Amino acid sequence: MDKIFKTIKNVVKIIFMIFASCSIPAFIIIPFLHNYIDHTLAQWLWYLSCVIFLIILIIGFKKDSSIENSILDKVENIGIFWLAPVIPSIFVFNYYDIDYIWHWVIFAYAFFLIPYSFYNLLVVGVIQNHGDKEKNKTVAINVIKYIALYWLFDLFYMAMFNNWLICKFVFGILAILLISVNLIDVFLRDIKSVKFFFAIELICGLILSGYLIFIIPNEKLQTIVLAIVSALMGGIFTLLGVAWTIKKGDDDRKTDLHRMEEERKEEERKKIIPYIRLANEFQAHYAARVSNMEHLDFNKTDDIERIENNTYYAIMINHFTIKNISNSNIILKGICIDDKYHPFDSETLIECDGVGQIQFPINHWLPFAKRIEHITLIMSDILDNKYMSSCKPYIQLDGQPMKNIINDTTEYRVFSYTYTIESISLPKLVRDSDLFDDLEQEIK
Repeated sequence: MDKIFKTIKNVVKIIFMIFASCSIPAFIIIPFLHNYIDHTLAQWLWYLSCVIFLIILIIGFKKDSSIENSILDKVENIGIFWLAPVIPSIFVFNYYDIDYIWHWVIFAYAFFLIPYSFYNLLVVGVIQNHGDKEKNKTVAINVIKYIALYWLFDLFYMAMFNNWLICKFVFGILAILLISVNLIDVFLRDIKSVKFFFAIELICGLILSGYLIFIIPNEKLQTIVLAIVSALMGGIFTLLGVAWTIKKGDDDRKTDLHRMEEERKEEERKKIIPYIRLANEFQAHYAARVSNMEHLDFNKTDDIERIENNTYYAIMINHFTIKNISNSNIILKGICIDDKYHPFDSETLIECDGVGQIQFPINHWLPFAKRIEHITLIMSDILDNKYMSSCKPYIQLDGQPMKNIINDTTEYRVFSYTYTIESISLPKLVRDSDLFDDLEQEIK
């Protein structure tokens, strides 16, 4: 039984390969053979070869297609060679009559530019959604609907310049139905990615409806359809207006609730802002220690390259004591030395009126490529709101510059500085995601 299935499968593959090998040259050559073969036969052969050609392209795509790796990327990878024959081959629809050649050129280019343009919108939407799968899925569905709609507009344009009455009604009615679905989505759901096209769709839908009624050949039928369409449009717009009013009311209520909640949180936050000041107490209740400060490592080439003019700085930061003068407990997180963040060995909680000491590696002159300009204490309240307070140091040069030979080869000049914190600024609220951006802005 398995052998029979394998045989049938192989026969199908052979037949498909024969059709495939014949369809590609037929797809390219047939449109230019109208003087040698019958018109109807040429069209049927071209239709068949076109379908097979597209099937070959689709089968050639990887099965793991995604939004980021879409069909247009695949076509780009295949090359413009495969798309080039499509433009001239499309004239097979009407190759005996060249009066409409520019109409066909516009139709053909629009047919391919429409998905490409909306694909770019899709990429922008995916980037803005930052990997949110649900939002990406919604954007992708909207893009597919809009590609279909504008293709229907393009087909309607083709039916107009060919004066195909039935095709006008088919493509026009389908476009109006799709416009109605899209408008309902825009009204009833928050679809930001398509709101730009709302006015265009509304105008196109009204114009298209009027045109389709106008070209109805029977005057009585035209009057009946006009009355029915007018009633339907009036009812639809009334329902959409009511739905939009209800939705806007809900959105306004949610906005007000959100605003009041944010105001309540802000009031609560203001009550527990972590105010601190320098303290003179000799006995500290708590200690927050930085044991591993990032500094120059002369065994690393990258660090040595940061040294300018063979001069580096040996720096020692003295311990300093702070007192919690706020109405709530505070948590010490870490400290920033210029643009480098150094967390404390462990987060330290300081109670109201509690005294804590900020400790650095003492008796160690740590080497830096540049002199330290900014020291910033990072802390949080009990609700985990982050704050930073700038520490103003008194900088003292210890003696004259010294010479130091590193790795027995290079002689460096060394400036030794001692930093003593003499004041602390009021705390400034920062967001977690923008912590270092805020620090950088504060430093500037």
